[in-house]
Amino acid sequence: MDYSGNLRICNNIAVPQAFLRGIYIRGMQKNGKPQLTHHQKESFHALLLAHARIVREIDRCLAEKGHVTIDVYDILVTLEYVEGQKMRLNELAEKISFSKSGLSRKLDKLEDQGLVMREPCPNDKRGYYAVLTKKGYEARLSAWPALHDCMHDYWGEFVDDKDAADLRELFGKLIEKTGGTAI
Repeated sequence: MDYSGNLRICNNIAVPQAFLRGIYIRGMQKNGKPQLTHHQKESFHALLLAHARIVREIDRCLAEKGHVTIDVYDILVTLEYVEGQKMRLNELAEKISFSKSGLSRKLDKLEDQGLVMREPCPNDKRGYYAVLTKKGYEARLSAWPALHDCMHDYWGEFVDDKDAADLRELFGKLIEKTGGTAI
């Protein structure tokens, strides 16, 4: 779609006017819900853009230092903090922050690298656990200092404790709205 001449600069980012206005000009959507405000649409777009860019920068930072990517780190740390350091695959898919669609293939690769292993569920012949290995635990520990530095550079410098508390409350509501459990 050609947006030539229909872009608005928001925080140094070119945003299509159509995105900001939405399909309908004013009032109610066809489904009866109120029209999002200009600020609501801009902030949502900023959230998506910031997330994508922060994840890309953190992955770059971790890769430069020879560590696992952020999505692998997410899997490893999730397994680390559950009882027995293992979790059913469907439960793990619900707990991780990144794409669930490729989880099985991702676990295949992690298993090949020795970071996790699969263990059959004793009371469900079709089910499996993803289990954190010692090597996976060590990879997670090794990546933490670099991840901490990246998080500081792309989050900590901009978000003070009050902002963090406000965002945690807001994101908690969004997580619960989508069926998750807030942190």
